[in-house]
Amino acid sequence: MKRSGVAVVLSLVVAGAVVGALFGSGVQAKVDRYTEFLRRYTYVLRLVEEQYVTDVDPKDLVHASIRGMLRKLDPHSNFLPKREYTQLQERQQGSYHGLGISVQMREGNLTVISPFEGTPAYRLGIRSGDIISRIEGVPTHGVELDDAVKKLRGPKGSEVTISITRAGYDQPLDFTIVRDKIDLKSVPYAFMLDDNTGYLRISDFTETTDGELHENLVELQMEGAEDLILDLRDNPGGLLDQAVLVSNTFLEKGALVVYTEGRSQGSDVQYLAEQASSHSDMPVVVLVSRGSASASEIVSGAIQDHDRGLILGETTFGKGLVQSIYRISEGNGLALTTAQYFTPSGRSIQREYAAGSFDDYYYDARSEEREAPQGEVKYTDLGREVYSGGGIEPDIHVQYPRMPKEILGLNSKNAFFRYATRFAAKDDRRVLEGAGIQPKEIRTARPENVRLIGQDFRVDAEVLEDFFAFLDEDETDYDREELAPHLERLAHRIEVEIFNAIWGAQAAQIVAVQFDPQVIAGLEALPRATALLRDPAAFVKEMNLDQTKPAGDTVAEGGKVLDPGPR
Repeated sequence: MKRSGVAVVLSLVVAGAVVGALFGSGVQAKVDRYTEFLRRYTYVLRLVEEQYVTDVDPKDLVHASIRGMLRKLDPHSNFLPKREYTQLQERQQGSYHGLGISVQMREGNLTVISPFEGTPAYRLGIRSGDIISRIEGVPTHGVELDDAVKKLRGPKGSEVTISITRAGYDQPLDFTIVRDKIDLKSVPYAFMLDDNTGYLRISDFTETTDGELHENLVELQMEGAEDLILDLRDNPGGLLDQAVLVSNTFLEKGALVVYTEGRSQGSDVQYLAEQASSHSDMPVVVLVSRGSASASEIVSGAIQDHDRGLILGETTFGKGLVQSIYRISEGNGLALTTAQYFTPSGRSIQREYAAGSFDDYYYDARSEEREAPQGEVKYTDLGREVYSGGGIEPDIHVQYPRMPKEILGLNSKNAFFRYATRFAAKDDRRVLEGAGIQPKEIRTARPENVRLIGQDFRVDAEVLEDFFAFLDEDETDYDREELAPHLERLAHRIEVEIFNAIWGAQAAQIVAVQFDPQVIAGLEALPRATALLRDPAAFVKEMNLDQTKPAGDTVAEGGKVLDPGPR
């Protein structure tokens, strides 16, 4: 058992020697070089196993050395242990089998953060703030989150019994839930902002993103949407082909979306909008942030370069490297950079990473003081200047305001979540509406003096006083005088959490965007986005743009693949 790591490396050395014998002197020289490197590595690994002061697991040593090797390449090539590789596959495929809840460990308790609408857990009335105290009769307090999640998941159609501790109920509630396929939505929110404007958020790019986008766009148009706020903020990326398809939704057939260049055969490719667009005439404002990366930068870059819409927010992350995903031994994976991508105007959006540490690289990406891209000048279709390096610079800069530290302090203590859970315990609207499918225990254990709350609910002075009383009762440390200048933002934060606890994530998001300065600025920018789409010449004149741009660069042809975003 202890020799397994050495045995694996030695087998690679032997295999390399056989390959060299079969393929001539050129290959033999390279194999000899690799053989010497592997022999050196194997010798060190054996010394550590046999002579190090404490016992070590050779698997951990090998995995650590792989990570160290990849860190010499770039910030995005990465070794994926089995669990991370499985999670990546689930995220890209957009589904898994389980109950349909998001959970976290809070103060040692396995706590439901949110049920996913339409899932088995949601249909049975599991709600935000519920504590899963037992799984199949076994207490969960203090268990590792990964271990608990494994017990909750299982084959489709299988059953699991959980016990729920809920605020306002004297006794735990037992649920036997039939596991089902759970779709992980990459378009979690889509709703109308006003009579004419739809809002749609893409959280990442998975195998289902294009289909979800079209389904939601059709529904929004049926509700009257004539223009769109497309929210790509903090979207870390995902599948390259989905970024191309999402771009194609808004671009005319034949438009260049992105192209890649790499060293290996087949890595030089042009990706075009291959389908006739069903929404090429819909004005769009794209929201981006410092956390928007990779595939989300492909979409925003293509829309900006073709002057198809306006980009609003903050300069994006700056990840222009394409990773291919490889499955390696024992269910582990490897994300390896195999190409660099360029927007239609020919700009690379990758930030410099050679100097400094990886910690500095990721910290700088999100720094509010970060400079806008200052690389080579490129030009959009209308002649607007854009720059290589450092991400996508928005057409309209709107920085999201910092949350006051006093409110952040309460958030770090889970004060809003805990208060909303208690507040929601007095509102059993969903239980009452779905009484026909609720467990008998809930119907009989429902607390007295139930408070029914409509979706026109707003946090007023009375609720704020109730919140402060809750903090006092719970002995939560806070300074009311320091909070006094921020009461409006405090009320809004409480409001969002209460809506999430009672009606779910989309209802909370509808409330959140009403006070979102970037969404508000997006609404104000839509007339300009409409002018850009309907009358480009007038837009150019208004913006005093020079339409004399150089001829476009020649782009090579080839092929390639995955782009999982910053890690």
